[in-house]
Amino acid sequence: MAAGGSQALPFPFLCLLVSGGHNLLVLVKGVGDYMQLGTTLDDALGEAYDKVARMLGLDLNPNGGAAVEALAKQGNPHAYQFAVPMKKHANCDFSYAGLKTSVRLCIERLLGSAGGVGKRATNVMDASSSIRDHSSSHATANGSSREASSTAGSSKVARTSSDSGSSSSSSSNNSSSAVDAAAELQIKADIAASFQRVAVEHLVMRLKRAISWAQQEAPQLQHVVVAGGVASNQYIRQRVEQVAESAGLQLVVPPPRWCTDNGVMVGWAGIERYRLGLIQPPPPPVAEDITPEWIELRPRWPLTSHKHSNSMPPTLSMKRPGKQAVSLTDLTQEELRSMGQGQETAAAASSPNNNSL
Repeated sequence: MAAGGSQALPFPFLCLLVSGGHNLLVLVKGVGDYMQLGTTLDDALGEAYDKVARMLGLDLNPNGGAAVEALAKQGNPHAYQFAVPMKKHANCDFSYAGLKTSVRLCIERLLGSAGGVGKRATNVMDASSSIRDHSSSHATANGSSREASSTAGSSKVARTSSDSGSSSSSSSNNSSSAVDAAAELQIKADIAASFQRVAVEHLVMRLKRAISWAQQEAPQLQHVVVAGGVASNQYIRQRVEQVAESAGLQLVVPPPRWCTDNGVMVGWAGIERYRLGLIQPPPPPVAEDITPEWIELRPRWPLTSHKHSNSMPPTLSMKRPGKQAVSLTDLTQEELRSMGQGQETAAAASSPNNNSL
């Protein structure tokens, strides 16, 4: 398992992106040259981790994925048999919405309403314990009052008996609450472990198929790269490393501290483009008396229009073809072609055999 950044990574390589908003399997042929093998159809893996953490009432610091991973270490990954998504679909796309729903239904069946269920269940248990304590104390007080109407001596004995009974009842309730809390924690750990096992099994199945497709497209393939925030999950790293080794490939992953560092990701992508000469000069300063320029914002920018022939058909868009954003791959390839033509023109102009002047 390579740490990443220690040496140059040759093209092509297979990239598995796992983050809170995306799952992508991409054959990277060069800078800005990608073939999409699989993508997210609904919820991404990181989003599924975060939602399960919220439903279990876990602390989301530093994030839901880390909370579920830590809790899963205490659970039985085979306690609940959630269905592996899309087993009947022979492609490399991902879907976690159905698994997330199955986990929610399991939580509601075992622990009550999902969504901060840990705190809710604890409050319910505390309320039930308080009701039992109040009922026990009320009954004991009534008994003590009847005993007190006879003699002062018997009243003293009754109060002593009442205090002893109340103490015993309180100890019993506290013990019961502790047992309930421990049982709830174990159920939550089992759910977390079972969810993680099935979620990663879905990921691994898609990765295995993607490796097969990528090796057909690029027989010289040597590396599998895992990137994105969820790549810091150690369980995922172990499973993916097993898949890579079985295929005769080397796994390359960044150090965990870089998996969520967007600045490093953007900076490195910029360096790679700079090396190819894909440079845009800064815009000129805008004079105060010039009408402001409107800029088209792109909340989502397609990575590539080049998709594997066996991948699922593209999602239909309501936008007219002319309104759809050009993919990053197409834009980069067009810039490189323009640069190449410009260099050829310059070389021809400087050639001694050029008699155009």
